[in-house]
Amino acid sequence: MKTDTYQPSCYSLPASWAIGTALLSVAVSEVTATFVRPMYGKGQGLIPELLGVLPNFLAGFHLPFILLGAYYWFMLDLERTHPEALQSAELSRSQITGAFLAVSVLTMAGLTLWEFLQIGSNLVYDHKDLAATIGGSIASVLFFTKTFLVENKQALQQP
Repeated sequence: MKTDTYQPSCYSLPASWAIGTALLSVAVSEVTATFVRPMYGKGQGLIPELLGVLPNFLAGFHLPFILLGAYYWFMLDLERTHPEALQSAELSRSQITGAFLAVSVLTMAGLTLWEFLQIGSNLVYDHKDLAATIGGSIASVLFFTKTFLVENKQALQQP
């Protein structure tokens, strides 16, 4: 009988996947902020608008993956140093999905709060940045459910 529990011996694949996804997103964000926005982000039009909100979108996207990767690296270390502690630490797909959803919501709430804290300060509040943050958080959940859960279905099942 198969269940949908996660085997602790399989932490390395999700850790690498989550950290790799986050690092790729951070790299795109940095390249955009450092090279692309200064060259193409000036003026009016669709490209400057998209480049203006891209950092917010990517922050909403990659922060949950950074936190997920940190959790899995912690579990890998715990498995290596105290394997007896993980003998009963099996996680189901629904628990992993619920945790990722919770982290995504908390990330979106924190980034939204940051956007509102900019009102009345020297920083610029922009409703487009707010929408991009929410869009990035939604995209992270969709990407997570379509890739991680589908690609790791076998690792998330116990024979």
